[in-house]
Amino acid sequence: MTMIRPYGLRRPIPALAAVWLSFLFFLPSTLHAQESLDEIMAAFRDVSKNGPSASDYSQALAFKHNTTLQNLAIADPKRLPLEVYKANQANFARLNDVQLQNAASQNGLRYTPQQTAPGKAFDPTPGTDTDGIFRSGTSGKPMTANQIGNARDSYNKNVVEFLEKSGVKTGGRPRTPIRPCCLIRVT
Repeated sequence: MTMIRPYGLRRPIPALAAVWLSFLFFLPSTLHAQESLDEIMAAFRDVSKNGPSASDYSQALAFKHNTTLQNLAIADPKRLPLEVYKANQANFARLNDVQLQNAASQNGLRYTPQQTAPGKAFDPTPGTDTDGIFRSGTSGKPMTANQIGNARDSYNKNVVEFLEKSGVKTGGRPRTPIRPCCLIRVT
């Protein structure tokens, strides 16, 4: 019996078990993919070429597949030129800020996008995430853990509605939850 030692494990395991573990690890992402890579790439090109004037479907599909965008930009820059990446990341940040703002206001919070340093232009690099700050919506009143949890739920619900309204299949839960795509600084 062939034994292998996967990274992070102390003892070797049978090779067949490693294959099954790999399959189980990658199964959720393969089941989630409802669009072909060609369709996703076409959406990325449409957003890159037309920006906010791109079709609602292309903008939503590019938004849904921001993780794909990040991974392609890092792993295969020949397939995804930097200018296509930057246009799509700007689209994601714009749409994501709207979703975060809506989720905040629906839960009595204020949302402020993280600002770039003064004098520095927005210039995303592959792997970029979006950061924002949630604050209490009422001066002098602290926000609660319930408000943050409810804001996460509202964000996820709003994203599903946005994607479905744009004709993008969701499978019920978005791949862009508040965490890890966004860092929420509580002040």
